[in-house]
Amino acid sequence: MLIATALVVVVRTARWAATASTDALCADVHPELDKEIDFALRITDRVLHGLLRRHPGMFPQKQTPIYEVDEDSPA
Repeated sequence: MLIATALVVVVRTARWAATASTDALCADVHPELDKEIDFALRITDRVLHGLLRRHPGMFPQKQTPIYEVDEDSPA
């Protein structure tokens, strides 16, 4: 989910001009970028829910054991 959200943010902000704050305490504060991150997270969440609803086999929720120990199995 993190990777998908980051990809949406990258695509939507690719043409933004690079800006740097002169204040070291507020260098990472950018309200427009925060809005883009929230928007990208909502899009990613909607896509994931849509995939789960339409194709539940893509992301199985039930875990089944692949290997079971029996009396003939090595320890």
